[in-house]
Amino acid sequence: MRVISNSEVSAYLTCERKHYYSFILDLAPKVLSQSLARGLLGHEILASYYEAISAGSSEATARKIAINIGEIQMLEAETDLTMIADLINLCKRYFDRHVRDLDSWEILGVEKSFTVPITDDYAYGMRLDLLVKIAAGQFLGEEVVIDHKFVYNFWNQDKVNLNSQIPKYIATLRHHGYNVQRGMFNQIRWRDRKSAPYSDEEKFNRYPFRPAPQKIRRVFEEQIRAAERIIERYEDDPVRVGKQSLRVLNPVICDTCPFKFICDTDLNGDDTTLMMQTEFTTNQYNATYQDMVFNDELA
Repeated sequence: MRVISNSEVSAYLTCERKHYYSFILDLAPKVLSQSLARGLLGHEILASYYEAISAGSSEATARKIAINIGEIQMLEAETDLTMIADLINLCKRYFDRHVRDLDSWEILGVEKSFTVPITDDYAYGMRLDLLVKIAAGQFLGEEVVIDHKFVYNFWNQDKVNLNSQIPKYIATLRHHGYNVQRGMFNQIRWRDRKSAPYSDEEKFNRYPFRPAPQKIRRVFEEQIRAAERIIERYEDDPVRVGKQSLRVLNPVICDTCPFKFICDTDLNGDDTTLMMQTEFTTNQYNATYQDMVFNDELA
């Protein structure tokens, strides 16, 4: 069964051509942007931390395991050493800030995947960052799905309201029997300020919110309809899909697209074969990677 992820649907709805390059041709850039590299490593560090806690490790041990991942990456990396060092320090500060969460959270899942069947051969799928049950304080007894965001600036209210990710995740988790009512964006601000250091309140922001039932239902229905259109693309001739895949050609969307140069080369009528071979690799599907690629805040 082929799984059509939340991020694949986002790619398709953003630009058919972007979806064609990434999912029909299975291309991924060999060199990641700094924002993408930061987001991937940051997610890996947080996942290791919460996985260790869930497995019964002490907070101190979990912290060592998580930070070690960043330190290994720093030893192996040839570039972006300053970014990695800054990210390690940011994660240490995050652990200090939120260590008390561990007394009020029961961790139900870390980087866990869920699917909802669409047809016999296809399913809609998602992979959450963190799922917890609140064991004390506000929202006691609730199950909350949490999505980590490494951001330059915190999201404003409009960006939170119009983000479909949490409603999609809630609907999928309910399909699997979880009583999730609320989601949370766990925002970690990597930006620094020269004039005066940011306070913890300016570095870390959590926004728990409860989408309306109608919003959850409508968002998920649209997600499934988009997935059905994607299925039609997979079942069609790839050459014809490539010719019919429209470009959005919007400067905001194209500026962050990892395929913008190959797309422009193709528009000019030039052969893109060599570019595909030298600048791209086969996309070994990874949900976290895809979520980073198609998240405008990170890509």
